[in-house]
Amino acid sequence: MKFRAFVLKSAYLGKGLRALTVYGEKVGSHSLIVKVPKEEFPLKYEPFSLTFFSVKELGEKREVVGARLIRSHFPSSVAQFKYRFKLTGLLVGKQLPWEERLFKLLESYLPITSDFKLAYLMFLLKFTYIEGLYPVLNRCVVCSSSSFNAFSLKEGGVVCERCASGGELPWSYRDSKLALRLTKLPFKEAKGLHLPGEGYRRLVSAFEKHLAQRTQ
Repeated sequence: MKFRAFVLKSAYLGKGLRALTVYGEKVGSHSLIVKVPKEEFPLKYEPFSLTFFSVKELGEKREVVGARLIRSHFPSSVAQFKYRFKLTGLLVGKQLPWEERLFKLLESYLPITSDFKLAYLMFLLKFTYIEGLYPVLNRCVVCSSSSFNAFSLKEGGVVCERCASGGELPWSYRDSKLALRLTKLPFKEAKGLHLPGEGYRRLVSAFEKHLAQRTQ
């Protein structure tokens, strides 16, 4: 089996073995085992790299028998590392089927070198949409009222005051408008866009919690 894949996580198992978590073209989420001599530091097995893998299946295990680095995306700053770590962390621990749009999203967002806060939020919004988990943001998810003032993790979207049952997250019309806009826009058109600090934190918090709750 041969495929291109993004390395999402690389863990040392000892005795020259590494466990790789990858998202591969045509195959989706995969766990791979690879033998790496201790003195080597091959970027092709490091997180964020795009690598062409040749894999042999041994029962339930998949062992790497060949690999060629396509693009490393090795971070050049702490900020860049934190951004890429958070971004790939959204995929780690989830059994994601192959989705071409998600692969292309990784291709577009991993190389980004600036505006990390905006880039992470946009990736989070688009990833949630691609996975079919996007919350209802334009009306109360319970009664369909056009009036709403909170985000319900339980219901999966915004709710009005009458339908709120307690424990909702703060939310506003502006939050919905910004989220929907950023979900549709390509990054190059949104780059440099001013993000209100409080609004940014509300969007990230709500979508991270919403995604986590629906992919457990």
